[in-house]
Amino acid sequence: MKRLIVLAALLYLNIGKTNAQIKVHYLVSSNHLLVGDSAKITPIIVNAKPNTKVELVASDFQNDIIKTNSDPFYYKSYFSGRSELMVALKLSSNNKTYFIDTQYLSFYNFKIKANIYTHKKPFIAYVGIDNPFELDMPGIPMNTIVTSAQGVFIRPENRDNSFTMFCMREGEGQIAIALKKEDGSETIISQIPVLIKKAPTPCIVTKISEADSTIFLNSVLNDQFNFELKNGVDSFTLVYEKAGKKITKIFSGNKIDTKTYSELMSLPKGTWIYFENIKHWIGLWAPKKYSISNIAIKL
Repeated sequence: MKRLIVLAALLYLNIGKTNAQIKVHYLVSSNHLLVGDSAKITPIIVNAKPNTKVELVASDFQNDIIKTNSDPFYYKSYFSGRSELMVALKLSSNNKTYFIDTQYLSFYNFKIKANIYTHKKPFIAYVGIDNPFELDMPGIPMNTIVTSAQGVFIRPENRDNSFTMFCMREGEGQIAIALKKEDGSETIISQIPVLIKKAPTPCIVTKISEADSTIFLNSVLNDQFNFELKNGVDSFTLVYEKAGKKITKIFSGNKIDTKTYSELMSLPKGTWIYFENIKHWIGLWAPKKYSISNIAIKL
């Protein structure tokens, strides 16, 4: 009886010793993930005994534990910032279960900050104007981030994580986001689809303001934008008749002066005034100017 007990003890110690040598290496497709993307993790298990059942247990401390065999599995990024995935080997032998070789895999998750940009939908940009966007990449130095796109100029701004994109032509493309290594080489960590469109034609709305003693020409852009697009009226010509005489005045900006306003308000009710040669600008870096259709309003 004692001999059987000693034999069983030696067998158990031998299993434990052999299984303690089991190791697993993890091949990770990328440690830098755009929020919503997944990294493929391929485990390579070595020194496992033929009669030992091996499983992997993984947890990101936020979601349910993932149980898998030695096949590849996926880790999904849910938020920006650094995250960890705990992985361990679950062994079952002789009706005993234990965990060994616990490791922690680190991931750096980031996202593009824009009003209507959503994961896997194209980032919308416009030809000939500034297209600002931000990269939310906590823990990653800005001087290591490189962005590029074919037919597109991208420049970093003075603010952290801020960039401006200037597009030359319409079409579909991708923004490549890469990290610069110490040796000067670059590794692409994500490619963001971008849809480049023609800038929309604005609609000009007139507003008579008694409080300001002026008439404003305000521009409205009928489109959804990833960002607040700067635009406005650059200049226009005001035409009206007074005592049978045609009056023509040219204004810079989007409003008339108070003297002209007082003169217009003294005209007979029902008099027509005309805004012609309206020039509209859009964008900041290299503003594009458009000619807008004439407007007529009745006082």
